Amino acid sequence: PAAVTTSAPGTSASATPTTTAPAAAIGLASAPTAAAAATGAPNLKATGAGKLTVTFDRKLDPATVTTAAVTLMAGDRPVAGTVTYVDAIGLPTVTFVPAAALSILTAYTLTISPVVKDRVGTALASAFVSRFTTGATPDTVVVAATGTTPSLDATGVSLFPRIAVSYSELLNTTTVNATTFTLMQGATAVPGRISFVGNAALFIPLQNLAANTTYTATITNSVKDLNGVSPAEGTTWRFTTGQPPAAQALPALGTAAPYAVLSGSTFATTGASVIRGDLGFTNGFSTPGFPPATINGNILASSPATIKAVLDLSTAISEVAQRVAGLTLIPDELGGLTLSPGLYGTTLGATVTMQDLTLDAKGDPNAVFIFQSHGDLTLNRARQVILTGGARATRIIWQVPGATSVAIDATLNGTLLATGPIRMQTDAKVNGRALSEKGPVTLDRASVLKPLE
Repeated sequence: PAAVTTSAPGTSASATPTTTAPAAAIGLASAPTAAAAATGAPNLKATGAGKLTVTFDRKLDPATVTTAAVTLMAGDRPVAGTVTYVDAIGLPTVTFVPAAALSILTAYTLTISPVVKDRVGTALASAFVSRFTTGATPDTVVVAATGTTPSLDATGVSLFPRIAVSYSELLNTTTVNATTFTLMQGATAVPGRISFVGNAALFIPLQNLAANTTYTATITNSVKDLNGVSPAEGTTWRFTTGQPPAAQALPALGTAAPYAVLSGSTFATTGASVIRGDLGFTNGFSTPGFPPATINGNILASSPATIKAVLDLSTAISEVAQRVAGLTLIPDELGGLTLSPGLYGTTLGATVTMQDLTLDAKGDPNAVFIFQSHGDLTLNRARQVILTGGARATRIIWQVPGATSVAIDATLNGTLLATGPIRMQTDAKVNGRALSEKGPVTLDRASVLKPLE
């Protein structure tokens, strides 16, 4: 695995393949200033309270980011604090917030243990260590809101907006919660979750907002900065949503349409996997694993037909990836969301890890859902993509430029238009198609069922 690298605050190491160790870049966000030492060195100096952030080049397994794995020491004395991990928006970030203001003119050491792993189980190559010394002047500046998104009285706002308040200093994230940051439609509270990007607090709705409707966002003055100082007043503003985006059309799959499984590389299966639809691959002539695996369709190995199908798949992937009209940006973590028909895009990839994802067709059986993942697609163990309101697997598209992983007992509805590898673990199911332009497709007693409709 690759060695851990560092860079200046606000930057991260370049992305590396998921088979290598995660790389980290330290950032020390303090009040009021933070400065790096010589470029590439992990030694940082700062004045003020000292909220510490470490950004990574890929998403981590949240279960491995614990107070035991992320520690702060003043000499041989441990510093109490809270550890959080956020990857919903922007760079995957581990944050350590001291329980009390750090002492002035004191040397500290931040350590992240190699027990921290990425989403595929690859650990840091070695412990990440950074040392810094606090300055002589504590922060006395009162934190203040500096702007909102959407702006006050904005109209035509997206039905899935990122609602944010920017501040003059970093906030104590534990003070921003469902009580202090709310979104209301009249007297009805909109469910959402809280995230952070730099000095901004974000409210992310868990469902599409209603069209042509006025909403009120409020963040109270109960929030605090890292030194426990609250703003002089809260912030309240209104905005009005616009029209729903135009309906999406399904991409043309051409000769790739009959395939349940298609690979522009290799195919492998273990155990009693089940395929309903054709199976094709371009690298190899035999299909070991049948039986115990079963197929209700044709097997085409390294044939002109499979080569043509992969070319048609490549065309479909390119067409979907270039769509921008009606595109709505959503969090990378899709778990817990309920989405209406439309075209959606993520930042670093797409995951369904915390809860299930629900797709609601609103009673329209012809509704189309298209997702541009801009990275990997991962469904954790037993997670599901749930269809409601007449949604159909045949009208759901997942465009995935990276790797796709459907974990044990997980269920994905829709057609995978993947560029990289597709791996389905034990008892995983895809109701749709598993199509990869360049990567291998691997089934471990898994099912790919092309819908009969």
